[in-house]
Amino acid sequence: MQFNGLKHFSANDLVETVQRFGIEFGSHASARTDYDNTLYMLDLPNTKPETQNVTFTILRDFCDGALLLPEEIEKERGIVLSELNTR
Repeated sequence: MQFNGLKHFSANDLVETVQRFGIEFGSHASARTDYDNTLYMLDLPNTKPETQNVTFTILRDFCDGALLLPEEIEKERGIVLSELNTR
């Protein structure tokens, strides 16, 4: 859900922003949800201040800036229910 829109980034802006910094979704950016936690991973291509700043903004938004729009929740409903059924 966090990848579908954040306080500082729409879904499209997020993808374009991280790609501009050399981060690709899947190989460098992903998330994993376990029973009691969610892990977000961003593999940075460098430690330049501008790369770090945008990364910290994204991670901050993951923590408290998810838009959680009703239409996006509805799109993810099947995935969430599927994950619940596999536990």
